[in-house]
Amino acid sequence: MDSKGQAEDALRPSAETIAATRFSDNTTIAGELLPATGSRLLDIGCGAGKFTRLMAQRGAEASGLDANAEVLAEAERAAAEAGLAIAFHHGRGEALPFADGSFDIVVFSNSLHHMGDMDGALGEAGRVLTPGGWLYVMEPVAWGEYHQATKAVNDETVVRAAAYAAVERLPARGFSPLTQLLYRVRRRFARYDDWRDEQIARGAKRRALFAEQGGAIRAAFEAHARSNEAGLSLDQLFRINLLRKGS
Repeated sequence: MDSKGQAEDALRPSAETIAATRFSDNTTIAGELLPATGSRLLDIGCGAGKFTRLMAQRGAEASGLDANAEVLAEAERAAAEAGLAIAFHHGRGEALPFADGSFDIVVFSNSLHHMGDMDGALGEAGRVLTPGGWLYVMEPVAWGEYHQATKAVNDETVVRAAAYAAVERLPARGFSPLTQLLYRVRRRFARYDDWRDEQIARGAKRRALFAEQGGAIRAAFEAHARSNEAGLSLDQLFRINLLRKGS
């Protein structure tokens, strides 16, 4: 078995665990777990700022950081249109431009596995958290129909396993685990073209891949998508790890 297969096996929950895992969404879960009102919150790897806006709408003093200036401009436009005062910063998670103890909550929302140095980024998150502050890590799990369909476009099995391993090392770095939670999201698409458009919107590399291997990619999608009254759906599994920094 190659490294990707080993990583996938290591992350795959048991059938019993999957059967007991509820359907939800990222917004609902964050609302249940994070005390946003009045909290100084940093969203590392914020992208276009969807999660950052959510937390600002819930009363957090929210900031976002991303290394991609183009998506940051999109995040700033969306925040302005929503009438939200959010500070967006251009930078890397491994070198945060903030003083020690600047935030009550630090979030990696689907972003830790994108960090070039995950342990370094988590260390920086710990540095800018106040004593007793909360670290919230949301990561997709390498399981399920959406993962299987998307592997043909962007296989993140190994980096997702690395992200989980980095989170598992946090107790040795002064963090206390509070919650680990799995939940499923049902991703719905009216037709294959909608899923394809979602994928190619993420960059030139994916557009080129569809141009070269579109037939094989479509076959992988159709092998895993479920038909229903609304079109097609793919289930995706997420894991939340919520930890508290030591005093």
